[in-house]
Amino acid sequence: MLIEFFSPYVRFFHGAAYSLHQTLDGLGLSSTGFIEKTADGSLVGGFAPGQAVLPALAALILLSLCAIPGVLFAGYILGRKKGLAFVALALLAPGFLSVSGVLPDFNLTPSKYNVGGTGSLGSAFGFMPLTVLGVIFGWCLTVILYDTFKLNDRFRHFYDHIWFLAAILTGIFFVADSGSHEDSQELAESSYTSRNASLYLLRQVREYDAYCLESGLTNLASCRWASRVQQQLNDYAAYHHKSYKEFGPHTSRDIYVPTWGHISDEDIIQIRKEIQSYNNKRCPVEQLREGVSRSTAASGFCQQVPAAYCAAFPDPPTGLVDKYIISKTVALASECIVPSLVVFRAQQEKLISTIGNNETDKHYRWLFFIIFSTVVGGKIANSTTRIVDMDNRPGTERQILMSLLYWLVKRIYAGISLVWRLLAWAYYSIRRQSQS
Repeated sequence: MLIEFFSPYVRFFHGAAYSLHQTLDGLGLSSTGFIEKTADGSLVGGFAPGQAVLPALAALILLSLCAIPGVLFAGYILGRKKGLAFVALALLAPGFLSVSGVLPDFNLTPSKYNVGGTGSLGSAFGFMPLTVLGVIFGWCLTVILYDTFKLNDRFRHFYDHIWFLAAILTGIFFVADSGSHEDSQELAESSYTSRNASLYLLRQVREYDAYCLESGLTNLASCRWASRVQQQLNDYAAYHHKSYKEFGPHTSRDIYVPTWGHISDEDIIQIRKEIQSYNNKRCPVEQLREGVSRSTAASGFCQQVPAAYCAAFPDPPTGLVDKYIISKTVALASECIVPSLVVFRAQQEKLISTIGNNETDKHYRWLFFIIFSTVVGGKIANSTTRIVDMDNRPGTERQILMSLLYWLVKRIYAGISLVWRLLAWAYYSIRRQSQS
């Protein structure tokens, strides 16, 4: 029966502990990892979320046990014995309902735990018990303070200032969440574009490689580049954005020198000139008059590069290729896509850093809402004190805490005085006996 009685409380705190530890883990303040030494002396490591949440569970239970006298005392302040009985019954109700079989079975622990998951806030069901605890703490603390310091309606108006400011902060957090969502979408779009751009260039490079083999031009620098760069472009197309940030091209040279130990800038210029000659041969541009030209009609070989894949102008030197190559049909769009892949990598690196900060900020906003729940509890307490008309109580019926402390001090003083008199009596009795 005791197990059934305490079961809802344990499940309640267990869900809260999982949610709390998920945020502590995300902030790097705690961890689910462990390293143990086996019997043969070897080390074994792993992750054990179930064991890692136990300290948080113990802390929450201990904190709640310490707060129970305060909650009961707040009930006594509001309604004396009836208020005390009502609050006690409310605290014991889940246990009684569980024993009677009326309370439905519930589970507040998450279905999965994100190890080291910065930005992962756990389930809403795990967040709920923490906010309930915050509301209870804020409620009982405000009731006790209201009675102890003989506060009145002016305090409620002052409290409303805090309440409205907290509401404004909640709106700011909502806007911040919207902004972080837009950053995540922008990163996903950038990653999608860089992958497709790599695939687009890879298909053209393979066609150029086949052209080199058919024409017997494998000794050309651009043909050797086309043969070796395919694996690199294939990797770019498969990389997750975090991998692309690390292993993607920092400069165009990283693509023009895929597996070679070293080539000079002149060699890279030669590769680009040979690719330009290939484009001029397969997709010639007809010069109609000065400043006016016409590209080859789009076909299976000659295509205008999608604008999304051209996020940068061709690399210097100026005049090597047409600056506005995006408007021309080409057979190999390396002049447009290669510098764009560099831009995409830098863009994704910046977005990943921004999103990382946003993910960390989520945990601080989570902590704010936990603190805000205590403010909600205080707001409810202000309404409760108004309901029981505490402002109109005579002074002798307020400051119960001060009266209790005064009573305790008197009892402690009386006890100390009694002990002192007993010790003095024992001392003089022993002294008289020794003199006689």
